[in-house]
Amino acid sequence: MKKILILLAFLLLTGCGKNSLPENIDEEITEKVEKVEEVEETKETIPLIPLEEATIPLIPLTEATSDIPFYHLRVEPPKEVVATEEKTIYLTFDDGPSDRTIEVLDILKEHDIKATFFVTCQQEIQTEEKYTNILKRIVEEGHTIGVHTYSHNYKDIYSSVDSFLKDFEMISDHILKHTGVTPNIFRFAGGSRNSFNKDTAQDIIDEMTSRGYVYYDWNVSAEDAVGKVTEQQVINNIIQTMGKKTRAFVLMHDSDYMVSTVNALNDIIQYGINQNYKFDKITNQTKPVKF
Repeated sequence: MKKILILLAFLLLTGCGKNSLPENIDEEITEKVEKVEEVEETKETIPLIPLEEATIPLIPLTEATSDIPFYHLRVEPPKEVVATEEKTIYLTFDDGPSDRTIEVLDILKEHDIKATFFVTCQQEIQTEEKYTNILKRIVEEGHTIGVHTYSHNYKDIYSSVDSFLKDFEMISDHILKHTGVTPNIFRFAGGSRNSFNKDTAQDIIDEMTSRGYVYYDWNVSAEDAVGKVTEQQVINNIIQTMGKKTRAFVLMHDSDYMVSTVNALNDIIQYGINQNYKFDKITNQTKPVKF
């Protein structure tokens, strides 16, 4: 209404008198004024909805912008991470289970030693029943079972964060199905830093850490997956890389052709005992060693 009055005043002041206006100007002005007043009255009758009562759904930023499909991968993160001050050897076995895993478990049971097994699903020689029984035995005998990879195909699993999560969920669900245990630790195939994951490693680490998982590399290696090694070479490799470490995370493998590793295991254990080491399994509260 005020705008119309101002316009009329402007027209009069600038010499645009009624003679220069259309003949029906009075009717048009009256009609426009009535419409403006009608709108003003309507505005006053529209109730305002408080912002907190608005029903428009808000999509969380992470869900709205993420390119990663949803995976049911989340565990309780460790409340405390501890690095023991005692001389400790953590025997770890990658790439099983296989027939060699059964032999490893027999040796560990004989010495009353607990270890850690990062398992896969790549052992095609296993029947489903044998595979399941080995996984169950690992858990029932008090060892830690962790995720290694489902496919062990470096090129595929490290191609993107999504590919890694997909593979991880498959093996994690497999372990849960057969043992009733949800694994909360894992080891990267090839270690957390390798030539296949140089572009995706940090993104994968960030994603997995945010989901509560802890990963473990190693600082002692049997080098048993590098070509064909003898029993004595496995022993020497471990002794040489162990040195005087207080916490020794020993990388070994229990895939089917690791006969030398199994044959060397008794001597490795005896060496650790002679050097006043205790043996322990990894849990998600064990302070990790990382590359």
